[in-house]
Amino acid sequence: MVPVTGSLPEGERERYRSGITAKLFGGGGYCTLLVIGTNRRVLLLHHGATDTAAELTGHEATELADCLSTAAQTAAQ
Repeated sequence: MVPVTGSLPEGERERYRSGITAKLFGGGGYCTLLVIGTNRRVLLLHHGATDTAAELTGHEATELADCLSTAAQTAAQ
């Protein structure tokens, strides 16, 4: 399990977690992209730190997934 730096607000519970290790753009190492689903929202964290989190609604998370899927398809061509 990828550790998280920081904590969720009181009453918010983690229900889903998935992380990937990605190469940093321009070289120079790797970073962890972490997706956390809670009972209130979806968080996208860079380096597993809550102070770098993007807070997404369910609709925004779905839109981001669609964008990533489209970009992956064009990169594979």
